[in-house]
Amino acid sequence: PIGFLQGLTGALFQEFALTLAGAVLISGVVALTLSPMMCSKLLRHEENSSGFAHRLDELFERLKQRYQRSLHGTLNTRPVVLVFAVLVLALIPALLMFTESELAPEEDQGIVFMMASAPKTANLDYLNAYTDQFLEIFQSFPEYYSWFQINGFDGVQ
Repeated sequence: PIGFLQGLTGALFQEFALTLAGAVLISGVVALTLSPMMCSKLLRHEENSSGFAHRLDELFERLKQRYQRSLHGTLNTRPVVLVFAVLVLALIPALLMFTESELAPEEDQGIVFMMASAPKTANLDYLNAYTDQFLEIFQSFPEYYSWFQINGFDGVQ
């Protein structure tokens, strides 16, 4: 669906959405056709497996049994699961209200960077006198919020 959106969102995500949809389609075809055929040729069931393979099979069997017990317990308590699902779905809009989101950040960050050069003989008092003039200009704007300056930094390395 993202691939068919209009505007800035559609322009930004169209190629990604179509690439992802194509990859999922190809992966599905491979998973349903090629993978089972390769498994039938490569994997053979052997009763006399090595000790490591036997321990691994036992581990997966225990994992499978634990999953079956938890799934069986969950399916037997359907009302609890339904109440939990309804609560989660009801909380989604509330959580979305507290989540900040933006498609693209605002371009104007409201920051001014300035680098000025002074004569080689300039001292810190000289630099402060001129940068204070800039500060007065910036403070005259209603959007002015704060000021940070570094005087005496040699920009040429």
